[in-house]
Amino acid sequence: MFESSDPAGDEAWVDRECPFDDVDDQDVPPLPEDVEFAWPSAGEWLASACGQVPGVGLLDSLDQIAVDDLDANDAITYLQQRQRAVSWLTGVETRDRARVTVKVVHEVQAILAADAVAGRPEYVCPEQVAYSEITAALRWSPVTGARLVVLVDLISHSRMGID
Repeated sequence: MFESSDPAGDEAWVDRECPFDDVDDQDVPPLPEDVEFAWPSAGEWLASACGQVPGVGLLDSLDQIAVDDLDANDAITYLQQRQRAVSWLTGVETRDRARVTVKVVHEVQAILAADAVAGRPEYVCPEQVAYSEITAALRWSPVTGARLVVLVDLISHSRMGID
């Protein structure tokens, strides 16, 4: 699936040096033997998560929390933080879906323009093709895809009056 166009294949990257490998493990002092290192507790992870901005770091911190080790109050706080992280991720997906939709619409417009024949009506608009492709790619039901088409159509009509 992810085949390289480089004839050398996977061997080409083996000899390269990592640009981020600026620390030599031999230069790092050894850990003190008399100090015990403890993994953070669920409460400490939760306190850390509450102070983070929504993003990948918050999702990772929440994954480290053992909910069974929290009291009821903290478990609810955990759920609030998880909802905050999921809301962020939903916003990212919505923004990306809009960007992909615009990209697909532009490509379909170019294809339809190349196939256009003077005087022949267009039976499919590029937006419908884009939403059909996205619906299939995301494995949505056709009803969900149709709702998206109607929603975007309503939004675009309401913006026409604003502009």
